[in-house]
Amino acid sequence: METVWNPAREHSEGLRQLTVFNGAAIADYEIAPLPHGRWAITLHCTYRCGHCHGVGIPWTDFASREACIEFFLETARRHFGSPIGADGSDLQRRAQTEMAEFLRGGLFGFIEPLPSSGYEDQQQRTPFTHEEHDDGEDETATGP
Repeated sequence: METVWNPAREHSEGLRQLTVFNGAAIADYEIAPLPHGRWAITLHCTYRCGHCHGVGIPWTDFASREACIEFFLETARRHFGSPIGADGSDLQRRAQTEMAEFLRGGLFGFIEPLPSSGYEDQQQRTPFTHEEHDDGEDETATGP
């Protein structure tokens, strides 16, 4: 683990994050070159509303940077493509649809977000909240 984790943390390009509906759904990843010519990725995909399910993958190595991106896209598409059950919310379903659009990519394919400083340098986020109105629909979303 240290042969991937330590050099990956040290050489990370930074955290790249996709966020929809004011943080209702988040997909993020970090990629880093490894000393032996391979690449590593760590990622997280989560809903911060509805049932709040998520998935996280620790630093994992691949033959190329492109293989890391493909792994991220496959994992995120699988997570955000899974059916939302009765424990989900309308806001979560809308966030799922919007995240699917981001992950699909347009005419030029998936376009990576710009990197930030990484997980360790991020401020603690305020938990996502939403207000439910009498009709049972999630009408507004508020967050940090």
